[in-house]
Amino acid sequence: MDQKKEDKGPFAEVALPLAVPLLFTYRIKKELLPFAKKGCRVLVPFRTGARTGIIVHTTDRRPKGVKRILFIVDVLDRVPVIPPIQLKLLLWISKYYHAFIGETIQLAVPNALSKKAIRKYSFSFFKEESSQEELNKISQKILKKAASIQIACSAKHLLAAIPEAKHFHLLELEKAGRLTSQYFHKEKVKVLTETMISRTQTPIHKTPGSKQKLIIEFLEKHGETSFQEFRELYKITRSTIKSLQNRNLISTREEEVFRDPFRRLHVEKRTKDPILTVDQEKAVNRLTEMLSKGGIALLHGVTGSGKTEVYLRVIRKVIAKGQRALVLLPEIGLTPQFVGVFRAALGDNIAVQHSGLTQGERFDQWRQIRDGNVQIVIGARSAIFAPIQKLGVIIVDEEHDGSFKQNDGVRYHARDVATVLGGLTNSLVILGSATPSLESIKNANDGRYLKLSLPTRVEKRPMPVFNVIDMRFQQQDKTNPMSRYVSDRLINEVKNAVLRKEQVILFLNRRGYASFVNCDHCGQTLECASCDITLTYHHRGKVVRCHYCGASEPKPNKCPACGSDKIELMGIGTEQIERYIQKELHEFKIGRLDRDSSRGSRLVEILNNFRRGELDVLIGTQMVTKGHDFHNVTLVGVINADQSLKFPDFRAGEHTFQLLTQVAGRAGRGKQQGNVFLQTYDPMHFTIRAVLSNDFVGSVKKEFSFRKRLHYPPFGHLIAFQISGINENYVFQIAHKLVPLLQHKLVEVLGPVKASLYRANASFRMQLLIKSITRKPLHELATKVLAFISTQNSLLQRQKIKIAIDVDPFSTI
Repeated sequence: MDQKKEDKGPFAEVALPLAVPLLFTYRIKKELLPFAKKGCRVLVPFRTGARTGIIVHTTDRRPKGVKRILFIVDVLDRVPVIPPIQLKLLLWISKYYHAFIGETIQLAVPNALSKKAIRKYSFSFFKEESSQEELNKISQKILKKAASIQIACSAKHLLAAIPEAKHFHLLELEKAGRLTSQYFHKEKVKVLTETMISRTQTPIHKTPGSKQKLIIEFLEKHGETSFQEFRELYKITRSTIKSLQNRNLISTREEEVFRDPFRRLHVEKRTKDPILTVDQEKAVNRLTEMLSKGGIALLHGVTGSGKTEVYLRVIRKVIAKGQRALVLLPEIGLTPQFVGVFRAALGDNIAVQHSGLTQGERFDQWRQIRDGNVQIVIGARSAIFAPIQKLGVIIVDEEHDGSFKQNDGVRYHARDVATVLGGLTNSLVILGSATPSLESIKNANDGRYLKLSLPTRVEKRPMPVFNVIDMRFQQQDKTNPMSRYVSDRLINEVKNAVLRKEQVILFLNRRGYASFVNCDHCGQTLECASCDITLTYHHRGKVVRCHYCGASEPKPNKCPACGSDKIELMGIGTEQIERYIQKELHEFKIGRLDRDSSRGSRLVEILNNFRRGELDVLIGTQMVTKGHDFHNVTLVGVINADQSLKFPDFRAGEHTFQLLTQVAGRAGRGKQQGNVFLQTYDPMHFTIRAVLSNDFVGSVKKEFSFRKRLHYPPFGHLIAFQISGINENYVFQIAHKLVPLLQHKLVEVLGPVKASLYRANASFRMQLLIKSITRKPLHELATKVLAFISTQNSLLQRQKIKIAIDVDPFSTI
């Protein structure tokens, strides 16, 4: 081909789902130009086959240094899968977090539209025939083929039958209403449709059968009706419908039906709004003023202060302006509660996005959002990538929570991404928390965020009263091993509360029955074969399980090391606490909320049972701490209050204060005074003392002093590099090869060292940490590492080594 012709554009830069820091350039054929838009999926030649990618840029300029540029084979979308604003956001994420662009782009592509999804087309029988002359010969052939098949068939099948046809021909026919399409995923995700039936103008020449007559008379009286309704009313079969259709007495069309994840959620619409406190009203007014110009506000409100009501009032104003709202939550367990509250106050025009939905529900919700059919989107971390148009406000509830940080793949932080999205859309961003992160506190102190406070609970409800149970002086009962974990005082307090018809939450941040299994003869502890972690015993199933990789096996009767039968269960988890409390208080109704007990629909069921008063005591892990509003809970007991202080992480004190304050905030949210009992072996630790006195300011000052001295966030910045692989020597060598790349006069290099969890999923892991008071040199060094990964890719693949870059790591252990 002539070089001048090859130089002519237009060209598209395409992101492929590959672990490479590159965009791939392809030429766009003239006939594909109307469809080749940024954010659309395209089929492109790659190596010996074809791949599906996303168009990121289009240009008329030929990129320099590229010898041969292939053509895009096909465009797969009429409407971009990723809207322009979301595409800009993804490009920022890729750059800031040093993530591969192809993998980053995939964050916004629903599974139902992934490369494993098959789009099937069917002939639209109900569409009035247009003149065949209006269609080109290729389109006529496609329609003829589709009509002859009479069932939905894949694009691949249609295009194979007509070699000269391309996908854009299908798109044109779909746009004209001559073809309909639906997606089929490997999990059988597809667009659900309902058959709608109408009476035609054709007169009746032959007397119809009894059921056919019922259908015709019903349609003439009531108009278009669904097949489902006929089946329920008259037990009509599809053959009856087909018979009438063949006589042209009726016509049918397929109408899309969206899956409803709220179908089991009963909501009573509220008849009037609660009266705002003075502080709530001030917050609403200030936030309303910010709506026109955007910005970031930190809403610091104590537990029970009514932050949610502030969100609702602001969202109502956003909707009145014709804009939309995005609400991010740290835990999918909160979603049903939030959706219920929001629907009661704002109506049903809400979509949700989180991993708890079925693939079909998530796909339908995504399309409702993309098509602008909903005003509010509520979801967990990944909802930040929802294709929302006309965004007016982004709310990040419990902004301090670590669940907003993605810890594998593209390691973004949804809270920080939300602030960037707010800037791109000129939206108001509200970060809400009773225990804000130190980063957000500093941003507010420095004037980058507007700080708003809700220092008291609504309806003048008092904050809970804290009580310390010093476990150092707990009397040990040799006949009752559990006495070393649960004090008599706590048991009595629980019993008295339930006898008063009040409810109790007991918190222990460890699931399972026993923390580890130990041999009393040789001292050997059972460990996971793939990870450097002890196995936890689960009484249900009588198995030992690794809480990191998920491997499990039956609990051995003899020690694998020495053969002794002196196998002892050590430590406790929520499962054992549940059994013990049930034994001690056998007349009460006990429930448990953790990852083991609340899979699938069980999570909502347990929370609803507790909310309805069908459970007296709820025992759980962190899942019970996050934002739940139980008005009859008057007592919260913390089994091991200082457990998280033992982690070798610079954020341990901050996390402990947040965790204990949040769980304590579940008490006393109704009319009754709340009481919190902290069992601790270290009652004089400054974090425990700060929790007891509800001294958030004092806790922040102490942490600030420590962080500033050592240049840890928010007074410094971090990037972590994790090197992992199945060969320990290779991991060690690559980790040390990175050290010379990380030398900079403004940067402190920590490591390489073995990660706290050195072996995980049969891989050895080493870690490097770089620290600086400014971001720029850190990102320069991360770019060097990314270039190293790219240039050494074949070596790394051969040695099965992975290097993960974690910008602003949430944890350093």
